[in-house]
Amino acid sequence: MSLSFFPCSKPLITEKNILAVTKSLQNPKKDTVVDFEEALANYCGAKYAVAFSSGTAAKMAAYFAIDLDVSDQIITTPNAPISTICSGVALKNRIHLVDIDLKTGMMDLELIGEKLKSHASRGRPILVPFHFTGTLSDVQTIDQMLCHPEAIIIEDASQAFGSSYSDGSKVGCCACSEMTLFSFGLNKIMTTGQGGMVTTNDEKLFHRLKIFQNNGLDERKENPLLRTYEHSVVTGNHQLTNFQAAFGLSQFEEIEFFIQKRRLLIDRYHKNLQNIPCLTLFKKDFDKETSPHLFIIQIDFPALKTTREKPVRFLHEKGIETGRHYHPLHQQPVLKYNLDSSEEYPCMDLYYERTLTLPLYTSLNENEVDYICDTLKSALR
Repeated sequence: MSLSFFPCSKPLITEKNILAVTKSLQNPKKDTVVDFEEALANYCGAKYAVAFSSGTAAKMAAYFAIDLDVSDQIITTPNAPISTICSGVALKNRIHLVDIDLKTGMMDLELIGEKLKSHASRGRPILVPFHFTGTLSDVQTIDQMLCHPEAIIIEDASQAFGSSYSDGSKVGCCACSEMTLFSFGLNKIMTTGQGGMVTTNDEKLFHRLKIFQNNGLDERKENPLLRTYEHSVVTGNHQLTNFQAAFGLSQFEEIEFFIQKRRLLIDRYHKNLQNIPCLTLFKKDFDKETSPHLFIIQIDFPALKTTREKPVRFLHEKGIETGRHYHPLHQQPVLKYNLDSSEEYPCMDLYYERTLTLPLYTSLNENEVDYICDTLKSALR
């Protein structure tokens, strides 16, 4: 088994998926993208869903849909990919980061309240909770904190497709937010190769998303018969292809299996790694509602009298890839003009020093998880 290689993530692609793509290529006139959008909107419990060429394009579309202004204040977590705030970086918006809760890796709710109280009067507060590793932020509580009449919540659920809130509703229903963003890259629980989706219940936002999707084309003013295509703005082509949508639909049919299998693997990891000195796991409070994306541990390397490099190298030599999610946003050079340099994020800094991502993907089995855990224990001795 030690000769095998275990990546942090990889997609499960079956003959059924390949056949679905082949059929789509053989019937190029069928608009599978619309079918994909409708299927996901129904699954999430939202009125509308709009598909995009990537998760990042979906995030850019959401900011376009709300007509993000340079005066708007974006509030999010330092523990997120740069794509979460992509449009804000480009516009030079002020970006306010909320330090994390070490038990979840997500924004500390108490600190969000403090950040909102100190919010500048100019511009709208744009709250962007990032649902880390598939676990959902408490969006309902965040919504209740908002007192600004123009405040907007955009959920970044790029790691959380299939997760549920405590009341049983699916992420993406947008009950407490204006929009929810999804990603279907190769490392996600289900994939279209590359791709993304935005769900919303707001008709105006839906039309703005559609305009962004297809190079600024306003389909409400389109007349294909007369070859009249009116563009209100130039956005670029961010459309998902039909064969990608066919791939996504065939993957979507297996989503409940993907979720249950990954929950089983997470449970196996917890049983193997509990009560290990200097090793911390995220709390399991939400596991029964989570569609797991990553498995992350925290290790106090100095307490073990070692460095990060030594166990990581040991694991790599045994065929086990590890990761580090995420490089803190406040340490990103590209954000030096967007952030308040006086702000400090002690929990995020501590988390980043300790964090380690272990392999998690649907085709992994329990014996392989045992091997990974046994190897990790050896690496830490």
